[in-house]
Amino acid sequence: MKYFFPFFLLFSLCIISSLAQSVRVLAEYEQISWRGLSVWDDSFVVVSGQKGKIGFSKNGGRTWEFPTIKNYEQRDFRDIEMISESVWITMAVGSPGIILRTENQGQDWVEVYKDDDPNVFLDDVLTNSSKAWCIGDPLNGSFYLLESMDKGKTWKKINFPHQPKEGEAFFAASGSNMIYSQKKLWFVTGGKTSRLLSNSYEIILPLKQGSESTGANAIDYAGDRMIIVGGDFSRDSIAEGSIAIVKRQGNTWQNMKPSQLPSGYRSGVAWVYDFTWITVGLNGVDFSTDNGMQWKKMNAPGFHTVKRAKHGKTVFMAGAKGRIGKLIL
Repeated sequence: MKYFFPFFLLFSLCIISSLAQSVRVLAEYEQISWRGLSVWDDSFVVVSGQKGKIGFSKNGGRTWEFPTIKNYEQRDFRDIEMISESVWITMAVGSPGIILRTENQGQDWVEVYKDDDPNVFLDDVLTNSSKAWCIGDPLNGSFYLLESMDKGKTWKKINFPHQPKEGEAFFAASGSNMIYSQKKLWFVTGGKTSRLLSNSYEIILPLKQGSESTGANAIDYAGDRMIIVGGDFSRDSIAEGSIAIVKRQGNTWQNMKPSQLPSGYRSGVAWVYDFTWITVGLNGVDFSTDNGMQWKKMNAPGFHTVKRAKHGKTVFMAGAKGRIGKLIL
């Protein structure tokens, strides 16, 4: 969904603590916003954002490189995914809609998909083994869904299992609209309607909805539940309607209501380990150790996105002013 250096790099040694957990701010840039984030293992992490910029660290965030993708200096790369340590794909919002792919850790990029429709707006990419998917806001009355069967080399449009309701779309807020679980794709939508969708399944989410700034922004899963966060980004201090917990009950899913909410609008969420979760937003970070039923705000700045390592336990986050953080347990 549409909402929108001399570079000055700051490496911070400070640790911002809350109870037994803390967030360490690793780097900051002025006048750039990171919304794409992918964490391969406990060492390798990449981010993507405005002005054609990406960033990566190969040593757990101790040092960083921040190259610009040549010929795409004016594009906003709202999501990035690591298919392997060497193969990455990234996606730009706005028109033309494009997907780029690299096989050498960002040294060279190839444009593997392009849509010149002036109304196209891509929101999120997701990878799973050799497959990849990309979703975009509704176009010509239908949700926009792309699929790749060859690690992002080629893409084709496929039918989305549901039709959008009036004013319903996705948010390009954190690269977190999709998950792959139980051999199927799951999507969360926002806007005037906010739903959890998969194949023939749908549920209206108990999130703030009804306007263009409301609804679901991110989803993650672990065990018997999915946790979905969002709210109203135009009123980010309002906690009501910022989270939904959907728990599996046999072959169905049921909404659960947390007893203590996060501290406002949230754009990213990630499972950490066991019953521990983290969620981030414009006004800060919240932490839960009881599977999302109670949330406590950490003494940390805001971030747009948070991800756990695909092949490890480390959790990174990224956001406005080029801020990159790491969860310290």
